[in-house]
Amino acid sequence: MIRKTLFVWFLLAISGAGATGQSELEPGSKAWVEAQIERARNFKIPKGFRFKWREETHRLMTDAELAQARERVASKPDHPDRFAIMGEEQRIERGPDKRELEVLYDDSARWRFNMTTVAPNRSYADMALDGSEAWQLTAAQSQTIDASAPPRGYEPSSRQAQFERPIQRFVIGPFDFGTSKDYEVLNSTTEPNGDWSAHVQRVDGKYLWVLRGYVGKDGVTIKDRQLFASKKNKLTLQSIAVYSDRGTGDFFSVPIYHRIVGYFPDGKVIRTVREVVSVENLDPDVMRKAMQPPKPNSIDLIRGKLAVKEFVDFSSGVPVITNVNADGSKSVSRPFDSTASSSNWSVRVWKAIGWISGAFIVVLGIFLWRQRQRA
Repeated sequence: MIRKTLFVWFLLAISGAGATGQSELEPGSKAWVEAQIERARNFKIPKGFRFKWREETHRLMTDAELAQARERVASKPDHPDRFAIMGEEQRIERGPDKRELEVLYDDSARWRFNMTTVAPNRSYADMALDGSEAWQLTAAQSQTIDASAPPRGYEPSSRQAQFERPIQRFVIGPFDFGTSKDYEVLNSTTEPNGDWSAHVQRVDGKYLWVLRGYVGKDGVTIKDRQLFASKKNKLTLQSIAVYSDRGTGDFFSVPIYHRIVGYFPDGKVIRTVREVVSVENLDPDVMRKAMQPPKPNSIDLIRGKLAVKEFVDFSSGVPVITNVNADGSKSVSRPFDSTASSSNWSVRVWKAIGWISGAFIVVLGIFLWRQRQRA
C-alpha cells in the first residue's frame, strides 16, 4: 500500500516553472501534448525521498522470433544471440525474472541504490555514493571506490541512470521521450465521446508513437502508448505499454503511474511489468545508517548482518584485497605487487567484477539480438 504522503517535491519537480501556463491549455490538445513532452524533457529527480518498486521480465521474444533465433544460431556455438535464446528459454520454463529495487536519495551526490534479484536466483547488488566516495556490496564481496576516478564498469553515474529512468517513467508516464528534441507532435484528436489519441514521430520518420486515452471532466486519462517502426514506408506495431493505477492528490501533489505493463504487438503476451511498491519522504537517520560502508561482521540497515569475506579497495587506484579468514584474522594482498602472480590476479579480478560482467554479457546478448531484429 502506497503511503499517503503529500510530496511537495514532486509538485516542484514536475509542475514548476517549466509548467507555467499549462493549466490554460486545453487538455488533450496538440499544444497540451507538446507541453507534457517538454515538461518530461526537463524533469529532474527531486531531493529527499525513498522509492521502492519491482520489475518483472516475462518475455523478450515472440514464439516466432524465438524459432527464428534458434535457426540463426544453429551450428554456430559462438553466436552472440545464444545468450538471448538461453535467457528466453529459461523464462518460458520457470517464469519471469523478478527484481526488487529501492533507492534512498538525498541528492545527486548522496544516494544508495539496492537491487535484489528474486528469481531465478536470489542475490543482490547495492551501490552507494557519498560525495567523492562510493562502495558496492554483494553477498560475497564489498568494493570501495574513488567516485572521481572509478575503475571501468564501476561508474556511479551508470548505476544512477538505472534508477533515474524508471522513476521518470512512473512520474512522466507516456510522455517520456528522453532528453532529445528529435520528436514532433503530428496531431492530437479528441472524439465527441471523449476518446483521445495523439501521434508523436521521430523527426527522421523511423518511429511513430500513438498515445491513446480519454478526455473527461478530470482531464486526460492515459490508456496506452503504442510504438510503430517504419520500414520501406510501412508502419509495423512493435510494442504496447499500458499505464494504470495512477495516484490521486491523496498520495502526491502530482499523480504518478504505479503500474506500467509492456506487451507484444498482440496486446496479450506480457514483456515486462514495473510496479511501484512505496514512496516516502527520506528519514535522515535512516539515510545515515544506510550509508555506512560495509565492514566485516557489521550489520547493514538493508541487508542485515554481513557475511562478506572479501573487501576490495580501489580508492588508491591500485586494488587492495582484504580477506577475512575463518578465525577472524585478515590477510591483505596487492595483486599488482611484483610478488603477485598474474594468474592469481586474474582470478581475483573476475571474482571482483564477476556479477557485473555476467549481467553485462546477458544484456549484450539481448542488445545484439534486438539490433538485428530492427535492422
